[in-house]
Amino acid sequence: MTTSHTEKSLRTELCQIAHQVHAAGFVGGSDGNVSARFGSDRFLISASATCLGTLTPDDLVIIDPAGDVVCGTRRASSERCMHLAAYAQRNDVRAIIHAHPPTVVAMTLSGMQMPPDVLPETVIAFGRVPTAPYATPGTRDGGEIVKDLVRSHDAIILDRHGSLTLGDTIRAAMMRLEQLEHAARIITKAMQLGELRTLPADEIRRLEDLRKAYFSPDTD
Repeated sequence: MTTSHTEKSLRTELCQIAHQVHAAGFVGGSDGNVSARFGSDRFLISASATCLGTLTPDDLVIIDPAGDVVCGTRRASSERCMHLAAYAQRNDVRAIIHAHPPTVVAMTLSGMQMPPDVLPETVIAFGRVPTAPYATPGTRDGGEIVKDLVRSHDAIILDRHGSLTLGDTIRAAMMRLEQLEHAARIITKAMQLGELRTLPADEIRRLEDLRKAYFSPDTD
């Protein structure tokens, strides 16, 4: 298989981030998957049943918008429908990580949603983090449950199944994954110590204004 310099660089970067996802404990075994947009209608995605901790460039396959492998000898990740649904909704999304961050998953098992009015950093980073309803892993239902949510959210919690974080680069998607799990740890720890204190409505509005300014295309 011959690859361009750009494709080689993208494969290398995806592997580097995949190793970080595994090292951080955001996945275990062959859980999780990474992908990146490659061209207008092609996507690099990790192969099925592959450990992100040992992912190599050859463990990534190229798929088309229908999810069919067009380059590579491995089967594409069983969660490709979820990735493709996000790419179909957002042209600005260039990379995606699906992981199983432990605290985030634990929150869904207890029926808890990510509070939108507790941590200022979370309001600025995400606005609100919705929880998608449960879907059987590795099925087309995974794409259905996220396709509407990804239109206006860069991080989505998946009931009993982890998270989906989007970015204009794979590093941006990784940063959002780290922020999401970090917030979940703080919130669950706080709940062990006492009742959560929410931010006042006027402060939430200020933080939302900061978020808009921070993510504005005109921001330096």
